[in-house]
Amino acid sequence: MITSLDPLLQTERLETRVGGATILVRKLFGGSYMLEGRNASGWQVVCQYQTTTEEAAQAFDKFVSEFRAYLDRQKKSPVAVNNDHGALL
Repeated sequence: MITSLDPLLQTERLETRVGGATILVRKLFGGSYMLEGRNASGWQVVCQYQTTTEEAAQAFDKFVSEFRAYLDRQKKSPVAVNNDHGALL
């Protein structure tokens, strides 16, 4: 099930914050979608393009889920190092 599909169809934009990062998908002119991830410092770390609403919603759901899992693993790990841009390595 694609949980973000209905909201994306209605608003043409989704945004959430996960662990200080911002994950955003939005409809571009021409009908394609861009999924963007920015770290807590505002640096773009992910940029993907999808051609359909369904692909964009699936990518958004998957990226949010995988990023949350990544943060959970980091909490369990005693070593989390920040680079100069604020992104976790």
